[in-house]
Amino acid sequence: MFKYSLLKSCIFFSILVLYTSELFSQTITISVVVADKQSAESLPGATIIDLNTKKGGTTDANGRFSFKTSSNNIRLKATFIGYKAAELNFSCKTDTIVYFKLTKSEIELKEVKIEAKKLIPDFVNRSTSTIELPINQIKAIPGLGGETDVIKALQLLPGVQTSGEGSLGLNVRGGNSNQNLILLDGFSIYNSAHLFGFLSVFNPDAVAKVQIMKGGFPAEFGGRLSSVIEIDLKNGEPDKHRFEGGLGLIAGRFTAAGPIVSNKTSYLISARSSYVNLFLKAYELIQSINNIKRTNIG
Repeated sequence: MFKYSLLKSCIFFSILVLYTSELFSQTITISVVVADKQSAESLPGATIIDLNTKKGGTTDANGRFSFKTSSNNIRLKATFIGYKAAELNFSCKTDTIVYFKLTKSEIELKEVKIEAKKLIPDFVNRSTSTIELPINQIKAIPGLGGETDVIKALQLLPGVQTSGEGSLGLNVRGGNSNQNLILLDGFSIYNSAHLFGFLSVFNPDAVAKVQIMKGGFPAEFGGRLSSVIEIDLKNGEPDKHRFEGGLGLIAGRFTAAGPIVSNKTSYLISARSSYVNLFLKAYELIQSINNIKRTNIG
């Protein structure tokens, strides 16, 4: 009888221990909702931290986050970018929903000053894609029929190719000839060819320097893909008159410069022409004479 009572007591004690252990190890679910205090709109991506366990997560698209815990004393912290952080301390034994209503935080920044220094002119003009040719070097290059040509001199530079034998077209770094910008004292020249494309319209006696940029164009030279060719003319003589010219096999040129008012105002006159028009007029005259003779004979 005593053994039977002892057995019953052991069984009862075991059941009691298991029940108590299950009761104390029971977990609860904490659901957190984070929203804006003024508009009541949910805040997705808000951070929730359990300050007891240092674990947490972020809210979903509806501003909700839930987790399980076995502790009855809960300490939560909610943070969101642009909002003030909030904390809640509470006790619970069953599943609970907690609401965080965050307030926007206004941060006043100090004044920001942006200052820039002007670049050194030597540094600005330093470019590996820019080549400047003085007119003295251009005149030293042999030309067609003894005529010096500015554009044909550029065809001898690296990275520049001619579009055809005897043509003035420039293909710079694989581009087409119509992708070049030609400027004469800042004015665009749309047709630089003369004499069926054998010569350019620029009189070398009136040119001071030629510069070609094959890449890295400044913003002021927009609109072209291959190159920018800048041709600067000479200034008139301020104190004396100067006359210069020449006759070649296919063209002639003339340049006059001098003062209008000494050391104040000057002039520069330049002209260049080929002999083709003279031959054409002579050919037309011969044709007219032959037609008249044929008419009289008829």
